[in-house]
Amino acid sequence: MVVAGQIRSRSRSFRLRPNTAARRKAHGYEVGLVVVALVAGTMCFALTVAARQAAVAKVGYEIVNLRKELAELEAQSQRLEGQVARLQSLERIELEAKKLGMKKPDNARLVYSEEPQLPEAAVTVAASGPRQWLMQAASALAKLASGIMRVQAQPVK
Repeated sequence: MVVAGQIRSRSRSFRLRPNTAARRKAHGYEVGLVVVALVAGTMCFALTVAARQAAVAKVGYEIVNLRKELAELEAQSQRLEGQVARLQSLERIELEAKKLGMKKPDNARLVYSEEPQLPEAAVTVAASGPRQWLMQAASALAKLASGIMRVQAQPVK
């Protein structure tokens, strides 16, 4: 026969089992959350690395394209420099001059002229207003222009 004390002890031990099961269940959830967090972190890291590699590849393609463009531009520059040298040659200029009907002068005459002595114009700004200042500036320009017009080139014998 079962004594009342034994029933109670058996019922207590029976009651403890669900608590340990709950603890195990909670522990399982914690482990599951850690695993999910690790997997998510690994995926984020992998996506970051993939994005970086894609950016590096894109920059690499741009570098290759820019090097090709640079080579083309250098070749074009060399062609243009050769064309400039050919067009600046004296033989070509003489040929073009003959086509246009030009000829060398018979006697070379050099005409020297002295540098013109320009009058010094002193402009003072009056405090009376902008019209006064404009009038003074106009008169100074007129003096300067008249000095330039008087200079004439004369041949030296």
